Amino acid sequence: MKPLSPERKKEIRHNLTAAAALEILYALLFFLFREQVSSYGYFQAAATLAGIALVLHRLEPVYFYGTIGFAAFAQCGGAMFRLYDIIPIYDLLLHLASGILLTFAGHYLLGLLLRRHPQAELPRSVELAFSWLFAAASAGVWEIYEFTVDQLFGLDSQLGSLTDTMGDIIAGTVGGLLGLGLLTVYLKKRNKTN
Repeated sequence: MKPLSPERKKEIRHNLTAAAALEILYALLFFLFREQVSSYGYFQAAATLAGIALVLHRLEPVYFYGTIGFAAFAQCGGAMFRLYDIIPIYDLLLHLASGILLTFAGHYLLGLLLRRHPQAELPRSVELAFSWLFAAASAGVWEIYEFTVDQLFGLDSQLGSLTDTMGDIIAGTVGGLLGLGLLTVYLKKRNKTN
């Protein structure tokens, strides 16, 4: 394994600092609002963020911050403060955001696959198409997972509704389109600095 450059070491320190700051914020919110906040939700949120930080802290900041940001809104907002129950469209907004995040994840995954074949150079349009299709497919796979868990364990994460399932898939796919625009801008900006 080649040694990390000083710039990468700095990025990793920033990633870990951001994760630690978010954990402190979780603890503060739990302390300040412990009467309103589910303790189960707090521990679930804190454990999720800690796990992400330990496993993914070496990612480029754009990927890492997107991941911990999404986890914070899903776990802190949804689990700790029960925003899924308070804001009717909170779940749809998270699926929209997940589409954006998954477009970036698809691009990152493609980059990992191409590292094994450095001579392969794909046109930008193919990179972007793969990234968006990855997000759209992931939205469908997530709903298959939810359906399976609901059936096996008698849960109701899909609210027993085809409308909820399809709304989530559509939101994830549209989020992927938004992510495609953001990814295009990010890649243009990154190419200018390189």
